[in-house]
Amino acid sequence: MIRVISAPLLLAFALSLAIVPLCRSLAARFGFFARPTPDRWHRRPVALFGGVGIAVVAFGCAAAFGLPLRIPVLIATATTMFLVGVCDDVLALKPATKLIAQIALASTLLFFGYRLNWLQSITLAGLAHALQPYIVTETVAEGGAAAVIGSLLKG
Repeated sequence: MIRVISAPLLLAFALSLAIVPLCRSLAARFGFFARPTPDRWHRRPVALFGGVGIAVVAFGCAAAFGLPLRIPVLIATATTMFLVGVCDDVLALKPATKLIAQIALASTLLFFGYRLNWLQSITLAGLAHALQPYIVTETVAEGGAAAVIGSLLKG
């Protein structure tokens, strides 16, 4: 699996370094900010939709390399989780709603034979939580976790 996704993943990473700042600028221009609240860790407004740039590049690279035909379930669940993150940015979903979506998507992956061993599970959870403060939005953390999950699943 890692050989299947390594080239698109590396290309997507390089391209997203250029695209994410553009998305941040557009968010700032149109006033899309996460305002500081008691349940958020940031103390100043933070631009939303950084995950959009990463997702556009990642899914574009995946399509260019033919991954939707080779791993359609993984691409579909990653896309759905990205859309949940965008909805959260726009509608401020409750944590329980996001958790239900994550459980449903994880169940879908399990149904189609995707598995993580306990060490990979801990690594993935740790990575998603470690990335979140640095990349600012849950959408990006979820997208990064979705990218990593592809390298860990199906051997």
